[in-house]
Amino acid sequence: MFVLQTELGLTGRLLAFFEILLRSSELCSTVIFESVFSWLLSLCKGDTASSSANKYEIVNSGLRFLCHWIDVADDSKQVALLRKYHSPFIEMLDKYDREIAQLARYKLLEVCIKLDVHTNGLLEKCKVFLRKSFDTICSENKELR
Repeated sequence: MFVLQTELGLTGRLLAFFEILLRSSELCSTVIFESVFSWLLSLCKGDTASSSANKYEIVNSGLRFLCHWIDVADDSKQVALLRKYHSPFIEMLDKYDREIAQLARYKLLEVCIKLDVHTNGLLEKCKVFLRKSFDTICSENKELR
C-alpha cells in the first residue's frame, strides 16, 4: 500500500498525518517513528520504485522527507531510534553522491552526536564524512583551493 501511495505522490500527506499523530500522542510515538523510518529507508534505497523512470524522483523525495524526519526525531529526543537506524541510513546514503544525500548524512550525524547516540564507529563515520566533504570542495571548486 505504501508503494502505491508513493507512486501516486501521497507520501508527503501521509507523513504529515503521521507527524500530527506523533505530536498529539506520545503513546504511539515509538510505533510511528519505527514505521516512518522503515518506510523512509525503503524509499531512499529505491526499493519501492516499480520503474526506473521514476526511481530517481522517488529517492530524491525520500531523501527530503528523511531530512525532515531526522529533525523530528531530534526534537523528540529519539536516541534509541537513531541508534537503531543511523547505520542503515549511513550505508544507504554512502551510495548517493547527490547534494540532498550529503545534507541528510550531515543532519543524521549531527543529530546523533547532539543526542549522544554512542555506537561503534559513529566517530569514524563523522571523520569519513568530513574528509569526503573537504575532498569534494577541493576538487570541484578551484577558487577554494
